[in-house]
Amino acid sequence: MYKVYQEIFAKYDDLVSVLRDFVDNVEEMYIALEDLRMSGGNTLYILLSSASKDLFTPIIMFLVLNPYTEDVYGLGLMIPVNFCRKDLDMSLDEINKIAEKIGGMIMSFHECSIIIKEPEPGKDLRQLFYEIIDKIYNVKYEGMLRIIDYSNDLVSEIEDIYSQV
Repeated sequence: MYKVYQEIFAKYDDLVSVLRDFVDNVEEMYIALEDLRMSGGNTLYILLSSASKDLFTPIIMFLVLNPYTEDVYGLGLMIPVNFCRKDLDMSLDEINKIAEKIGGMIMSFHECSIIIKEPEPGKDLRQLFYEIIDKIYNVKYEGMLRIIDYSNDLVSEIEDIYSQV
């Protein structure tokens, strides 16, 4: 499991520093996120939850792949812990609560925490995606949920559901 994770995480080595550089400029942050996606990373969805116009905490959700067979292992969530102002950071305890709520395995690093979740028997990635979003939304993210990356039909479906919130 760690080997799989290590392979995936290598692609996101610069993500937190890129986001931190743009924390004061939301427009440039969008550009940075788009550049990251276009650079060939395997980011599946980038979710931004906003309670106010100037507060954005990104969650990067990505496919976890077997580096040898490229089969999908599950979904991963990367949560930068130093992204927002210090008084708005998610604490490790809050991240642990999310991991516990979705039943995922958490790995913590200096700049971020990552939760990895495998689909349960009989569930596919689509069901897992819905489950994770519902549970995270209820735990921490209140306000408008915005989704960037319109390359997938599922993203549009999710956006339709949450655009009325």
